Amino acid sequence: MPTRAVISPRGASLRKLEVGGIDIVRSTTDPTPPTAAGVVLVPWPNRVAGATWELDGQPQMLEASETGTTNAIHGLLADHDYVVTERTDARVRLEARISDAPGYPFKLLTAVEYELVLTGISVTHIIINEGNKKAPVAIGAHPYLRVGNRNVKDLSLTITASEILPLDENYFPTARREVQGKPESLIHGRPVSEAIDHACFTGLTQRDGKYRHALAAPDGQTVELWADQEFAYVQIYVTDDFPDADSTDANATCTAIAIEPMTAPPNALQSGEGLRWLKPGEQWAPQWGILSC
Repeated sequence: MPTRAVISPRGASLRKLEVGGIDIVRSTTDPTPPTAAGVVLVPWPNRVAGATWELDGQPQMLEASETGTTNAIHGLLADHDYVVTERTDARVRLEARISDAPGYPFKLLTAVEYELVLTGISVTHIIINEGNKKAPVAIGAHPYLRVGNRNVKDLSLTITASEILPLDENYFPTARREVQGKPESLIHGRPVSEAIDHACFTGLTQRDGKYRHALAAPDGQTVELWADQEFAYVQIYVTDDFPDADSTDANATCTAIAIEPMTAPPNALQSGEGLRWLKPGEQWAPQWGILSC
């Protein structure tokens, strides 16, 4: 079954993924991906409240990069052009460095390797601490999944999570709670139209050594996002304002759902939850991918 992907240097973003002629992610053509579609989020995913955090008791001030707020969003490289360092018909490696950015006084080499597989794509993140002190790191990705031309609201969403971190009005997590038997539970699948439209989940269950989340059509056709054990969090975001690349109307929008694998929850630099502290010279290489099933 032929598989084709389009990868952009901007944010090392996954712009298109097609299996057997069927699109399984929302395509984007804008130079800067709309609503962070497909971008890599590093060295933190999601938001940092007030763009501030503390390092060894000293306040650190990040760039306030979320429009209309004082928050820092999507890490430091979402709007940065990576460099393609390797490329074959089935694989591409992109690299970018972080070096003593405002509020993040560390040196990292970051790389993203995309590799086509039989029914989708595998993604490997490589982070190397090139500095002389421990560096706090977390990783996320922001793909919008689809099942061909099916309306997203007609699909069923399954998230293998026992806990939810509900988001407040500023999109930061509140106290976690169990979802067993609650309307927020997506363990057994729930129509997207009935699912919570923005939340972070954790307490994930593995199957065959991986976390697996899925969108399924009524006829059984399914798109699965898998992740290794490092991606212990997953964020769900449903929007009705995603630019519709399938339409001839340049202003047309559609409903889209992001299923975001993350190694830490929102606001991790402040809370410390899920952060990986890399020693000088240490390398970290978590993986995730998308499959048509």
